[in-house]
Amino acid sequence: MTGKIDFDTAQFKIATRPDKIRTGPAGTEFHPFVARLHFKCEDGFEEDGTKRYKWAFKSKTFDETVDTEAKARRAANKWLRQLREDQEAAEGRVREREAEEERRRREEEARRAAESSPFIPDYVDSFIEAYRGSNGAIEQSTLTTYRATAKHIRAGFEGVRLSQLSPKMIDAWLNHEGESFGRSVLSKNYRLLNLVCKYAVRDGDLDKNPCDQVAAPKNSEPKLNPLTATSRDDLVNELRRMRPTPVRTAAFIALYMGLREGEISALRWGDVDLKRREMHVQRAIGRGDGGDYEKVPKTKSSDRRLIIPESLIKPLTERRARMRSELNALGIKKTPDEFARHYVIGDVNGRFLSPATIGRQWSVLADNLGFFGTQGRPCTFHDLRHSFATAAIAAGVDVKTVQSSLGHSSAATTLNVYASADEQAKRQAAKIMDDALEPSMGKVIEFGNGTDGR
Repeated sequence: MTGKIDFDTAQFKIATRPDKIRTGPAGTEFHPFVARLHFKCEDGFEEDGTKRYKWAFKSKTFDETVDTEAKARRAANKWLRQLREDQEAAEGRVREREAEEERRRREEEARRAAESSPFIPDYVDSFIEAYRGSNGAIEQSTLTTYRATAKHIRAGFEGVRLSQLSPKMIDAWLNHEGESFGRSVLSKNYRLLNLVCKYAVRDGDLDKNPCDQVAAPKNSEPKLNPLTATSRDDLVNELRRMRPTPVRTAAFIALYMGLREGEISALRWGDVDLKRREMHVQRAIGRGDGGDYEKVPKTKSSDRRLIIPESLIKPLTERRARMRSELNALGIKKTPDEFARHYVIGDVNGRFLSPATIGRQWSVLADNLGFFGTQGRPCTFHDLRHSFATAAIAAGVDVKTVQSSLGHSSAATTLNVYASADEQAKRQAAKIMDDALEPSMGKVIEFGNGTDGR
């Protein structure tokens, strides 16, 4: 502020004015007292941007009531205090004016930003098309899931701009969705919206993520529904009596090796070495907007080489012989390399059987045979994978080996999913700990070698 007094460097003195005469209250004449302030104040800026200062003066001549030096000193100090207060008040008004201008400026910026902020459905759609995940690529099946989930976001936030999104709005949306959909859908909806908002913050399109203040919906997964030991035996006996159809072979592989439906669909004869009893799981069948497609494994741990159980050699051999017989019946000749490219669970034309088709065919088979899992629900094809895992753990197979067979990324995942899923495994663990900790009968435990019991 130009003209501002620098009180720290100011020079202040009291004097009398010889050019004037006053008459005091007692009738005596005197020269009036005057207070003079010599100060440095701001006077604009130099060309290089530094402040420019000048020296200036202020003075105050007192009236006839101030007729002694003591009164003049008190009056001068009062005047000086008043100068300080007036300047502070003026500075306060300037600050208030500047704060008000800043508030209006920010409000205007916020208004303009709100008007230019994209609508949430459009932003989510553009994010999905641009998002490539942490590995620089996104599976077509994941993309399809995101697009389906985006429809829920579009319905809930149609006409709402990204800058307007608030925790209260998200809560209301989730509550409304919960009236029509289950927790699994709610969890997917929240995860996608949260992911979009995180990237919006990263890219500067949002100041903060409103999802951070919203409790994530809990996705209550149904309890595992593996077959009991008795049901597993019954299923194996039933499968052995069947012809080597694709679904029969697929069920054998899932039950004996724990492969996923998509991995079984993508299995080629070149991945199966019956002489060395090895199987290389190196691809899977996924589902995208354009239908089923072959893809690389979900994670690095999903690409794995497994030992084929002895009990599975015969079903695989029968399936291979059946496929060669069908090719011969059609007069189709295949070299070993050509046959190696055929899918184990496929047709003579070289097409794979989709995971969805395997699931449907298995459902019909399981329903006809009357197989139910430990939770009383009909046994799904994926429950065969669960049956493999729970049976392996119950039999005492170490967790790392089970993890490797299942293609889990860590043993912790295997433990979290399967460690407590099988009642027989719990009983076996209790028996082992009982035998390990129970002292042997007749065993003498001595404490020291003295008579004081130490």
